[in-house]
Amino acid sequence: MSDLNFLRYDLMTISSTARNCLRILPLGKKNKQKVVVGDSSGFVQGFSLGRAQELITSFKLNPLPPGQPAKPVNGLDLVGDKVFVSNGETISGMSKKGKNFFRLVTNLTEPLCNMAVRSPFIWTAGEYVLNVFEEGRESAFYMCPDRINHLTVEHIVSDKTMDSVLACNDRMVRVVHGGDMSGESPVEGSTSTVAIYTTRNSTAKEVLYGTQSGHLGCFRITPQGLQKRWAAYDAQFTGGFNSITSWDLVKDGTSQIISGRDNGFLEVFAFGTAGPEPHLLYQTTLNESITAVDIGLVTTAVKEDIAVSTYSGKVLSFSTYSPGASGTEPSPSFSGSGSASGSQTLREDGTTARRKNEKRLAAIQQEIEKLKERLDKKKTEYSRVSEDHIAVSVDYKLKDKFILDASATWILTIELDCPIDVVALQCDVDVELLDVDNSSAIISRTKPEKDCPSKLLASYRNTESTNRVEIRIRSVEGQSGTLQAFVIPTLTPKTAQMASYQIRPLSLHQRLTEKPQGLDELVVNTLTIEGKFSLSEMNSWLGQCLPDVPERTTGEEVTHYFRNTFQGTVLVARYRDREVSLRSDNISTLAVLKDHLMRQATARKIQIKANFDLKDETCGSVLAMLHPKLQHQLGLSEKVKLIEALKEVEMQEQDISFLSEQYKEILSKAKEIEKEFEMQPRRLEYLYSLVKNLFLDKYKFKGQNVSHKLPVLQGHLEKYDLDNLQAFFAQN
Repeated sequence: MSDLNFLRYDLMTISSTARNCLRILPLGKKNKQKVVVGDSSGFVQGFSLGRAQELITSFKLNPLPPGQPAKPVNGLDLVGDKVFVSNGETISGMSKKGKNFFRLVTNLTEPLCNMAVRSPFIWTAGEYVLNVFEEGRESAFYMCPDRINHLTVEHIVSDKTMDSVLACNDRMVRVVHGGDMSGESPVEGSTSTVAIYTTRNSTAKEVLYGTQSGHLGCFRITPQGLQKRWAAYDAQFTGGFNSITSWDLVKDGTSQIISGRDNGFLEVFAFGTAGPEPHLLYQTTLNESITAVDIGLVTTAVKEDIAVSTYSGKVLSFSTYSPGASGTEPSPSFSGSGSASGSQTLREDGTTARRKNEKRLAAIQQEIEKLKERLDKKKTEYSRVSEDHIAVSVDYKLKDKFILDASATWILTIELDCPIDVVALQCDVDVELLDVDNSSAIISRTKPEKDCPSKLLASYRNTESTNRVEIRIRSVEGQSGTLQAFVIPTLTPKTAQMASYQIRPLSLHQRLTEKPQGLDELVVNTLTIEGKFSLSEMNSWLGQCLPDVPERTTGEEVTHYFRNTFQGTVLVARYRDREVSLRSDNISTLAVLKDHLMRQATARKIQIKANFDLKDETCGSVLAMLHPKLQHQLGLSEKVKLIEALKEVEMQEQDISFLSEQYKEILSKAKEIEKEFEMQPRRLEYLYSLVKNLFLDKYKFKGQNVSHKLPVLQGHLEKYDLDNLQAFFAQN
């Protein structure tokens, strides 16, 4: 299958948009389809393109009743050529011409973040609650254990009734039949979007899902429920999926998957014969978050386009059809034979096209001049007003995400609906800022003063116009605090918005949706705590120490599995009223948990009792897990010493094929090695601290203080040998 090529068309700019608030209406009497989009200003508008690609607006309105303040559009769905939108707690229905024919005030306590309509039913989802309405009356509801990020509906349990498929924040895809959960399936990350996949080559239906960590997967719909079919992940493109749809763009009988990510990548995936997983067919980047994608005849009546909306409010179209110079639809004259009359017709069409383009260009230039005059007038008015006033409020919207990826790195993504000038960071715990590939931002670090509580002061200044900044952070476990980001746009007057993010004591742990393989054979230490605490209290305490702990619990006993993304160690937390059992092959993990839970219980004046079952051999296994990282960092200095000598050999000898593969690799990665060597002291110190804390924590549980033996341990680390280090831990 050949690669696709798309032409980009910038259609219009509106206020910032929420996810999945752009749809394309079915084809009507005209040969092009109408696009409907809602934005944060509360307006919904429908438009199409004329023969000369001019914008034709069918309607633009606020669907709420007159007199009510506008609320952002958070959901938009179609039933035939009818449009349904949700603003706040209100659902409105309108025709393709913008006439209101339906309004439902739900009186729900949560704003409607997601919506699906299949007449006469409406499914709505707030943060945690799914509601089902039939003929405008609530018929069912479901309380989800964690946040609902997206929903779609399909026949799952029965062919007679529609079921809702929920993309949940706790790494689950749940199927809800009416108000009861009929099944749940774990996925690789926090599920951000779901969609139904169908193709002409098969009658089977499937559920596609995308995660915040960049995983794309598929479940097949069977009479027994959802069955996992495939999952794909590319470590180079880790942006989360915001919107997924499917369509047969290449007309081969098999639908392709079209997706938009929060890092701005628009992608088309196709299926081949190598396996069930799709392969990447097309990719481009918009450098800002994509909020919705849909397919339809937008710019031409010949081939479907991909319609896209972005967070800042851009509405674009990507077309596989390349029109002539005229930018209009091809006329029947183009399909004739190469006769003289046909050539004359082509010349006449070319002359007509040039005249049309000249008129369009003149009209655009005239519009630009008018906009410049309006801008100058507004600037003059503002300069008069702002002489005696200070800006105290902002009218731009901030969107952020703070997630842990598989490489033990926290990724902070900040996006505005306008260009970002500076992002300033402040943190009261020690964190490491990592380099981000293809970033144009200049990083400035300020060393905090001696008595300053801040451990990090840094700023990112953009050298190019961009609405999105990505920052990578490595935290240190055992410390807890707050990271604050102050975001300043390029707007005038200068204002800033602040966003805060919690750094938890066990911040590098990632929750698993299934029991880890080999857990039953793993030697673990056990910490058991008993006291007069409730299940919900313990859930809250663990949520303050570990990431990804659901805020709500169901059942009388809860079990969670975690893996340390840096060291690879495992933690199992099983708790109920008055008792919690914590098991891990890393003593330091249990030491951090014990200190945290003791502080929480003391603050609430709850008496607790702790028992610990220590397995000395677990220290040796943790050291073995750290061994490759220690060996790599210690080997960097040796590689750096060799680089200069190898470069000299390369200059003197034209052919270096006689060098060993190891030396060739050092030469090819010389810049990467030297850059990594600059960070070696800090990273080596971090690894040393993990080993030292493991040693101290082992004896802390035994009631012994062995800090006087740390110099001896430091000597073993400087003359590193795994066997000697393990022997030192064993003999003490």
